[in-house]
Amino acid sequence: MITLFGETAAPNRAGGMALNGFVLFLGASVGPLTAYLGLDFPILLVSLAALMVLAVASLTGFARLTRTPASEVPV
Repeated sequence: MITLFGETAAPNRAGGMALNGFVLFLGASVGPLTAYLGLDFPILLVSLAALMVLAVASLTGFARLTRTPASEVPV
């Protein structure tokens, strides 16, 4: 999986791999902390679903901000 990620981020491989490592260690650090919160499993699932909706909204907004209008695309 790391190899595929490195190939996908070819022009910006160093930044992509640094971001991958950051997310990996962030998840490894936050996981044990959430176990001690004492929340029920359905509450954790709803929290994860809300986080995923936020991620989708962020990616959609980014895609809309960075897209090139059809009138400016060279033919």
